[in-house]
Amino acid sequence: MAPDRARRLLWLAALALVYSTAGGAQAADVTPAYVARGRDTEARQHAYHDRIERFYQTLSEHLRDAGPDLLGTLAAPPPDVHGYQILPRVVADPAPPAPGTTAGVVSFSWRWSDTLIEREMAGLERLETGLAQVPPDAGRPRDQKLAADYRAAVARRRRIDANIQYNWLWQAHIDRDRPLFDRLKTVQDAVLERQAIEAAIASHDEAALRRTAAGKELDSTASAESLSAALAGRAQALARKIAAATRGAAPPDFARIEHPAPGVRLVDVPLYTDITDAAFVEAFRKAVEPPGARARGATSFVCASR
Repeated sequence: MAPDRARRLLWLAALALVYSTAGGAQAADVTPAYVARGRDTEARQHAYHDRIERFYQTLSEHLRDAGPDLLGTLAAPPPDVHGYQILPRVVADPAPPAPGTTAGVVSFSWRWSDTLIEREMAGLERLETGLAQVPPDAGRPRDQKLAADYRAAVARRRRIDANIQYNWLWQAHIDRDRPLFDRLKTVQDAVLERQAIEAAIASHDEAALRRTAAGKELDSTASAESLSAALAGRAQALARKIAAATRGAAPPDFARIEHPAPGVRLVDVPLYTDITDAAFVEAFRKAVEPPGARARGATSFVCASR
């Protein structure tokens, strides 16, 4: 090979390497859409935190003169702390739902987090206005209400902060495996549709039947008997779709699912932890290992840890 040609080939190879490296670095620097959107929400969250902190300072200054004894009922907004080795509180289960209660779906999204923040910002504006307009002779009840409203706002802030932190968790999982999320979302939609159909049929309410049929592209002018039969057929088709989608689901190797009795499922999972707080570990064990089965519809589930 001629020296000139060899040099040209080496230059071309070097240029190709530089281009591919630069392109790879550029691709690696691309911010996922959920991260960019989440940062927008976090900016609103910081503004919200700053505003509630300012209201705390203003209210504290007011109470130093108007009601010093009420200062003890206030506390600064807590820092947004999360991460490794921070243990949650283990609380008692709520009362079981009434028989016939259907499951609901709660959606989490950056848009919903923004909505929660907007509501609280509007509420803080009302509190600020109310505090600025407190007349000198308003009396203790007004100050007590302002303190109570502030404490309620702090409690809601904790829930909003948890909502945003949860968004970061699940949206990262979805970004890593969007096809899985889409498949599960399809199954969820089918479950909710079947649930709505079965509720309409069980209601024996002709108006409910017709509303449900209209949403399923059925002839809502047909007789109630025809609509009920058509909707029942649709529910059966959905049941087959759900069964087909969930039939292949298998537990991981470390978990065992047993059927010790009709209508009872025993989920046995080994648990390893580096948590050194023995009281917390025991409280957690008692929470997931109830002394009896927990009723969930027609089937009871018992969790066990090893």
